Amino acid sequence: MYADLVPEWIGLLLTPLAVVGTIVLLGTNRALPNASSFAGAFGVNYLVLSLIVLWVGSVATGLDADGVARYVVSLMMGLLFLGIALAVLLRHHVGAPGGKPRWAVVLETATPVRAFLGGFALSLINPNVVILLSGLTFIITSGETIGTQAVGALTLVLASLIPFAIPIGIYLIMGVRGKDLLRKVFSWMIENDRALTAGTLFFFGAIFVGRGLGGLL
Repeated sequence: MYADLVPEWIGLLLTPLAVVGTIVLLGTNRALPNASSFAGAFGVNYLVLSLIVLWVGSVATGLDADGVARYVVSLMMGLLFLGIALAVLLRHHVGAPGGKPRWAVVLETATPVRAFLGGFALSLINPNVVILLSGLTFIITSGETIGTQAVGALTLVLASLIPFAIPIGIYLIMGVRGKDLLRKVFSWMIENDRALTAGTLFFFGAIFVGRGLGGLL
């Protein structure tokens, strides 16, 4: 089962939105409370979602560990990612002054409560939630015990938190040098926002489509 989750682990680790949002919040007056609240919102939301899916899987009947559902889901999500990536490349970018995403500008004046609410909303409208659901589909159709499934789901949630933990760790460990490094990373990510987003979506879209087709054919 765990080998099947590798694409989801990698997808949850490579999350530009998490990195950008955390860096923005680390530049506010209440840096650590804001950044921690933002990350916590993602963690809480994905943990609750995982528990719901595991519960549904435990009470549902007819979940065949050798069935095709997992590969159908992988194929559909891969095609969705490819479609979104194409839309990102074709759309006319409209951002706030300085090229920042509008949601990032809003976070610049956030309090811990607003950071949590903003994180909760963003956790539902970014590709990570789709990647999480893909991994959970593989877990509940794996035929493993509920304990093993719970551990698998926990690894997905933890993977989703690492993109928040890295900037916070740099901020805590490196001090002033860390702040300078984070500012440079932020500027680079903002300048290359469209390429990063589209490239990430194309990459994982291709992986999910390939895995889905490989399991169905």
